[in-house]
Amino acid sequence: MWDPAEVEAHKAGLPLPPRSELSPDDLLDDFEAAAVVGVSVEVFTDQIDRLDVTARHIGVHSLRYWRRGDLSQRHAAAPGQRGKPTGAKDLAPRKKRGTPAPIAKKADQRAAEVFAYLAELGQAGIAQPDASELAKRYGVSTRTIQRWLTRTAAN
Repeated sequence: MWDPAEVEAHKAGLPLPPRSELSPDDLLDDFEAAAVVGVSVEVFTDQIDRLDVTARHIGVHSLRYWRRGDLSQRHAAAPGQRGKPTGAKDLAPRKKRGTPAPIAKKADQRAAEVFAYLAELGQAGIAQPDASELAKRYGVSTRTIQRWLTRTAAN
């Protein structure tokens, strides 16, 4: 929403005056409200529809405007509820795994292979390939190679 001084400056062709301090009574559209909350506008509007947000909004010309103060109170805590969704058939808590999943063990082995290969190249004085070349060699994505290298470097 525009301040009256901004409207007058715009009508007169003058530069806009500096904005006043943020106020809890400022009216924000969905895009500005999403920025204040710290999410994308898609996530913001999805939360509005899915969670039936109780923050007051003002409808003008089929547009929604949100009070900054209401948004701050509403999003002080993350929306949604912890736990399983309403209507879930399996209400027992999920079991925690004591040991890593078998796939994680295999990923650790493959990561060790990549690390050993890079060590061999380093000892031979050969330039190390980049992540995309390693991905082709091991048949995985570039992001997987990056994760493996991070995992082996941390160990």
